Amino acid sequence: MAIPKFGSYDGFPVRWLGWEAWIYDRSNVWRETNAGDVAAQGNLLSEREFHQIFGPLPPLPPSAFHSGVE
Repeated sequence: MAIPKFGSYDGFPVRWLGWEAWIYDRSNVWRETNAGDVAAQGNLLSEREFHQIFGPLPPLPPSAFHSGVE
């Protein structure tokens, strides 16, 4: 199974894989967002960079990537 990428989009943490992307937004919840926008305009980060920049975050919702990744 492929691992969702780590990144930053508009200053917020994102995870994406193919045509599915999730952003941890201002309301402090993970929500699904446009994966095309994230892939085109987001910044790819290593897992280490992601955690250094954003610190600990709650797990993705169980519906994310249809497998409960995180």
